[in-house]
Amino acid sequence: MRTLRKFTILSIICSAVLIGCKDEKILKDNDLSFDTYKIGKKQHLLNDTTKAACNFQLTMTFPDKYPNEELLKKIQKEFIITFIGEKYENLAPKEAANKYETDYIADYMSLENIYKEEPENSGAWMNYEQILDNKILFNKNDFLSYGVNLYTFTGGAHGMSSTVFQVLNLKTAAPIKLNDIFEDRNLDKVGELIRMSLAQKLGYNAISKLEDDGYDVAAIVPTENFYINETGITWLYNPYEIAAYVVGKSEIIVPYADLLIYINEDSAVYPLAKMQSNN
Repeated sequence: MRTLRKFTILSIICSAVLIGCKDEKILKDNDLSFDTYKIGKKQHLLNDTTKAACNFQLTMTFPDKYPNEELLKKIQKEFIITFIGEKYENLAPKEAANKYETDYIADYMSLENIYKEEPENSGAWMNYEQILDNKILFNKNDFLSYGVNLYTFTGGAHGMSSTVFQVLNLKTAAPIKLNDIFEDRNLDKVGELIRMSLAQKLGYNAISKLEDDGYDVAAIVPTENFYINETGITWLYNPYEIAAYVVGKSEIIVPYADLLIYINEDSAVYPLAKMQSNN
């Protein structure tokens, strides 16, 4: 009877250990939920619909609920900094968005003085536009990755689009930076992987071929503009950063399987990278 009891207890312990090990090897959704807030306004100079105008549009999907209220406030603060800047970091998300819109319109309306002084030189160049939105890219295993998209037109030859990625460690609400993942001595190797991944994406068998498409190969290095997901680390280079404007944005993913040997073992990202490298 004692033997049977010991066997039963041992079986329960083994089962618990196996379940625990299994749980450590799966992706888990975070208990972080989101809300979406949209605002927009078109404002004409001199409040005259026949005059130039600015068009402002903002769509913000922001962290709204999290079991730890203190961490939620920190997460929202980091989100606001990425989305519209440090000037608004101490405001609640919707309040921050409203204040940003007010400031944008006020800045545009300052052009009225130029219009009044030189009406003959005003025209299409005074039509401004700004469009802001974001996308949640990864929300699992205590990480949040998101991207903020900005389009701005200020009367030039063309508007400018840019995207900024951010990764947060939800255990601390702190942004994850390159030096949280890689040691400086490994960044050259990581850069080589990025360049090779881009070459392969474009169908080339050599990095040098990128120059034929107008890329500045020397400029393709690891930057802070990256995000993580279940597959690997993705870097994004905005127009003009590594190639001419006509090339547009370059989004380059490097799989964890390639990066793992360069990721610090004490990095918060390492367990995820190791788990996904083995899948």
